[in-house]
Amino acid sequence: MKKSGLKYALYFIVIFTSLPIINCEKFQKDIFIPRITIQEAIEKKFPYDKNALIARTILTDPEIYFQDSSIGARFKFWANFLEKEVNGKLDLNGNIKYEKGKFYLTDFNVVNFSIDEKEVSGEKKLVKIIHNLIINYIDKYPVYTLKQSDFKQNLAKMLLKDLTVKGDSLCVTIGI
Repeated sequence: MKKSGLKYALYFIVIFTSLPIINCEKFQKDIFIPRITIQEAIEKKFPYDKNALIARTILTDPEIYFQDSSIGARFKFWANFLEKEVNGKLDLNGNIKYEKGKFYLTDFNVVNFSIDEKEVSGEKKLVKIIHNLIINYIDKYPVYTLKQSDFKQNLAKMLLKDLTVKGDSLCVTIGI
């Protein structure tokens, strides 16, 4: 029996010492998180109603979309600035950041901003206020958390290599 134990130990040593020689791409796996899953997570935070001394803003109807390798979010808003009431749409484009088993929306830029169906380009101060309002609200909010109970997702926490957008899903690549 001691010989068979020694034989298995030798097999173990040979296999694990030769692993760096083996192509590591064979040890990669993609996990796909559908856009609808991220959409449902972000919808839980809306409508958002921010009331300050001179202004009140309500953001509603978030719509998450993927574009190239980034993520976008469209919102409808109602605002009252110094007794002036406006309605509009806001389109932001940014990235997804991974940290400790959670995915966050981050690094957003305003792509499109319209008030009362008219695109706003000269209202840089208003765009900045709305932009900061959104960023402060959704930054650090996890839009997806890897599930402890799911073996693949739990493994992803330790072996995450890359985050990309493929079609209508976020692709999490794990590997060694």
